[in-house]
Amino acid sequence: MSGPAAIYENPEPPLFFVKNQQLWQPTNMTYVLRLNVLNVTGVDEVGYTHPAPLKLELGERAEGVDGLFRWRGTKLHFDLGKRTNNGLYFSCQSKNGTKGVYTSLDE
Repeated sequence: MSGPAAIYENPEPPLFFVKNQQLWQPTNMTYVLRLNVLNVTGVDEVGYTHPAPLKLELGERAEGVDGLFRWRGTKLHFDLGKRTNNGLYFSCQSKNGTKGVYTSLDE
């Protein structure tokens, strides 16, 4: 199902894989969702100078910032130009109680 990436207890966590420097989640034998990184803060992504939080959402098509996912050891990094999240992700609870997944970028 498309929508915000969420954090919850699950004895069988979902699988993800990196292909062509993008992160994907298979939902069944024939369907996969792309993990998109969205700038939901209003900070201009062209002149991106602030490490504002970026929201992770699953979707059927590409949207959001055009960054790259890669493995570095056991950490999943997200890079946007010369900036990286150093493999750090965090959760933030929304007004409706769901915990979304976010990241921010450093130089």
